[in-house]
Amino acid sequence: MADRKKIPKVIKDAVRSRQNKRCAVCLNYGRHFHHVIAVAIDKTQELNYYNIMMLCKYHHKLFHLGDPATIQSVYEYAYYVQMGELPEEMDLIEICEEVVNNTIGKL
Repeated sequence: MADRKKIPKVIKDAVRSRQNKRCAVCLNYGRHFHHVIAVAIDKTQELNYYNIMMLCKYHHKLFHLGDPATIQSVYEYAYYVQMGELPEEMDLIEICEEVVNNTIGKL
């Protein structure tokens, strides 16, 4: 983790603005920046605006603990940010695939 890049202020400010400083899951105050595609999986996505979401402390912890509802909410929000609409009639696997493909395409 020592070689992880610090998220530049301009990207943090853009993410805060996009989410109005709110958690992508519960809309409470969001303070934690979370990578949808983990940096350990794809280092090229580390500073990608479309790959960074704000979460409250509670949902950030739940995501990393593998809570299915939190994971689904984060990926649905990421889909909305990328596509401008909510996913309809898609299961979580399909949503995840679309988010990953679109995130990588937005470098």
